[in-house]
Formats: sequence, C-alpha cells, structure tokens
Amino acid sequence: MIDRRAISINQPSLFPWIGEFEKLASVSQSISLDSVKYQKSGFLTRCRLVVDGRAHWLTIPTNSVTRHGVISEVELLSSTLWHNKTISSLKYWYRKAPFATDMIDVFAECTRRVSTCAVDLAEESLTQVYSYLGLPFVTRIRSSNFAVTSTGSHLVRDFVIATHSNHYVFGPGSKGIGSHYLNRSLFQQSGITLEVMDYEDAHYDQGGGPFVRRCSVLDAIAWHGMRTAELIVSKPHVLEGH
Repeated sequence: MIDRRAISINQPSLFPWIGEFEKLASVSQSISLDSVKYQKSGFLTRCRLVVDGRAHWLTIPTNSVTRHGVISEVELLSSTLWHNKTISSLKYWYRKAPFATDMIDVFAECTRRVSTCAVDLAEESLTQVYSYLGLPFVTRIRSSNFAVTSTGSHLVRDFVIATHSNHYVFGPGSKGIGSHYLNRSLFQQSGITLEVMDYEDAHYDQGGGPFVRRCSVLDAIAWHGMRTAELIVSKPHVLEGH
C-alpha cells in the first residue's frame, strides 16, 4: 500500500472557482498561504460572478492594509457598511437563477460568522460551500502558524515537510508554485512526489449566453444548487519524471 500524504498550497480565496475544490478533493490537507504579501488583484476579498452574461467582480471592502502588508493582517470594513447592499445586489443579479436563494443563504451565513478578518472570511466561505454541497471537509492549515521563511520551490518543499506530507498537488498556473517554477530535483531529493491538476473546466448553464470560465462557485450554486457537487470532477496526474 502506497503511503500517500498529499497536500496543496494556495492563498486564501473568497468563494473560489470549482477548480479549487477539485484540487482540495485530491489532498488530505491544504496550506492556506496567508503569510505572503497581500495583493489587491488577488482573490482574498473578491470573487468573479456572471452578471448579464459578462464577468463581474464582487468585492468586499477592506480597511487600509497594515504596514507589513501580509494577507493574515488584512481587515474588512464593518459589515454594516456593505452587507445589506451586497445581498441586494446578489438578489438582483441572480433574480432569474433557480437556486439564487440557496446561493444567497450560503453567502449570508458566511458573512454572519465573520467580523473583520479577511482570511477568516475566505476560509469560512470554503466551510459553508462544503456544508451546503455535503462534501467532506479538507483540513486547512494557515502558513502563518509556521516559521517557514523560504521562497519559491524551497517554500513549497518546507511546507510539505513541516506537515509530514510526501506528495504535492498543484494547479498548472500556480504562480511561483506551479510546474514551470518548481525545482523538481529539490523535491526528488526530499522524497516528495508531484502531481499537477488536469482541470476539465466543466461548462454548466449560466442562464443562457456564452459560458464565462472560472467564476466563483457561488455562480454555479445559483444555477444548479446542490448539483454543483457533480461539477467537481477534475483529477491530478503525476508530473513526468516523478
């Protein structure tokens, strides 16, 4: 029997796209990379939806970023300033979607449980989706809990070792930690195998019109409800040479 202790690493994302759930389904635990520099262009406090057939960003407002500028320190504005307006927007944008109420309930329950920490909100968004879809929850570990200060391939290798894992699963476009960035010999020397995701990017009905790729799981829930779980189908393959 092969001793496969798989792990993935990703920055915390607010209601991520289905591919992220596919990657998480392939591992036993995952690192939430909250100890790196915060970028407004990331997905910590925003997610991509479809409005009138086009991609549209839903963004949760934040306070000024701290002097350290790391993800773990990003705080949200008080929900009294944005929650009701955001719910109203979701109701209007998805007024024709058959499971809009389910989607809004998932979003509302997530925001109800979190006050100011942006990472808490992103992690809670995963919890609420798992709960709604009836999927097994994957253990999430925050990188800020570790004293890992390396970068690039060494950072990935060090987290795999720190979590007593021996297998790393990643997406083909993972910036800084994807197949084009990894020093494969470093992992071979450490006895760590590598797998890259084969994302099928399954298309689903978004209410008519051309399919908009890589949107938040909220979009799929609004149109397909609990059947969204059936869209989580992609699997990883072992990277050549491992």
